[in-house]
Amino acid sequence: MIKLGALFLPAFGLLMAGCGSGATPPPSPKPAPTTSAAVVKRTPTPDATPRPMQPKTTLKTAGMIVVKKVSAFDKGTAYMRAGNSRAAQQQFVLSIRLHQRMADSYANLGSIALDERDAYDAFRDYQLAVQLGPNNPAYLYYAAYAALSAHDFNAAIPYVSRCLHLQPRNTAAYHLRFLAYGSLLNYRGQVRDARALVGLAPTSPVAYGDLGIALFNDRKVRQAIQAFTRAIQLHPKEVSYYINRAIAEQFSKQTDLVLRDLRTAMSLTKDPGTRKQIEQAIARVISGARH
Repeated sequence: MIKLGALFLPAFGLLMAGCGSGATPPPSPKPAPTTSAAVVKRTPTPDATPRPMQPKTTLKTAGMIVVKKVSAFDKGTAYMRAGNSRAAQQQFVLSIRLHQRMADSYANLGSIALDERDAYDAFRDYQLAVQLGPNNPAYLYYAAYAALSAHDFNAAIPYVSRCLHLQPRNTAAYHLRFLAYGSLLNYRGQVRDARALVGLAPTSPVAYGDLGIALFNDRKVRQAIQAFTRAIQLHPKEVSYYINRAIAEQFSKQTDLVLRDLRTAMSLTKDPGTRKQIEQAIARVISGARH
């Protein structure tokens, strides 16, 4: 039997400002505001022509500008947005040493590590961010994301569960825990989270695709086929839904339906490797039906 379609972690951008990725760039330094022109009163001498009144000298008129000091965190943010990860890391480390925006700095270091596919360092950095900001749902979510990427599935569960406690309608968090439960072979937990996803996003094909996988893993094959069918109705050009439904149909010995779905999947994909795998699967199904 061919395997269920591969599950991938959803792709996310940098953390939002204040939660890790960089806040908006620091504003350009502005000169100190000038004071209103204060009039200096002078008493003219009887024979002198009255002199024009002179304004009080200001920092600006004296040729001096006061520049706002840019923090290490803001510098790191600017480097991060410019794609200079090494310089950004140095500034965030400095920000931590100076005890300035430490939680956000650790979260940004975690975000850079994730971008560089270093899941272990990312998990370490997000754990430190969570220690400093235990009620920040973004820190909790990305700590779980990094743990899952590092294949530490047991560690991912409590972080994402705390995130869901704070944000009970966070569909991305439910999907993340769905993946963690599946990796731990906790299929009842996986079904529970997939059903929650469907309840929160009843028109999402991804939610029904997740539900189909969870139900199949929990040996509820007929219900899994129904879930995959609903996913196909919502997104009829997604190859993985046809392949997954074919697997469930093969498990229930519906050979004609298996071939129908595999051929539909092959007609929808242009990837040579995927087409070859589907062709081999079709050949095995036909060969098995003859014996």
